[in-house]
Amino acid sequence: MCGGVVWRDLRRSWCSTHDCPENSIEREDRISETQLGAISEGFVASQLILASLGRLSPYRPVADDSGVDLLLLDKRNGRVTPIQVKSRTKMLRRHPKIVHFQIRTATFREYKSGFLLAVLFALETLQVQRAWLIPMSRLRGVCRQQGDNLVIRPSIDMESGDRYSEFRCKDLTEVTRRLIRRLGK
Repeated sequence: MCGGVVWRDLRRSWCSTHDCPENSIEREDRISETQLGAISEGFVASQLILASLGRLSPYRPVADDSGVDLLLLDKRNGRVTPIQVKSRTKMLRRHPKIVHFQIRTATFREYKSGFLLAVLFALETLQVQRAWLIPMSRLRGVCRQQGDNLVIRPSIDMESGDRYSEFRCKDLTEVTRRLIRRLGK
């Protein structure tokens, strides 16, 4: 999920243009990691609907104990695929073109038709800078195990030939095209 410091900065930015003095930000007012996850998942779900012109219909499971954040229905053929969404709003300090995502092994399931959708949001505009759509069946082959987490560190550079380049998408429109192509099979 996105760091609390980043979202506090976002709130300060928002407050500077609205009737919300910065000194009114209380400790209780900070966005939690759970809230950030819900915001990201909702944003991604909305964008998938828009980019597919309504063809893809995302659903949220009541309980997220199996690493599935969205179930994506292709309304043309009735196929459903599970999606796990991970998001970030910043890159690594020492490597400004690299993004760090981690997936807890306790909740990760290698669904045959499922995907990990890792998304980098631009903080200033809340637009998707890059996304990586990785089949869950291939994730263990491209990630690193780090304690109880699976870690991916993809480059945002569209010209990068890193191990994640085949999964890299310019935006959620490209993600949507890939999902439709995959669900159409």
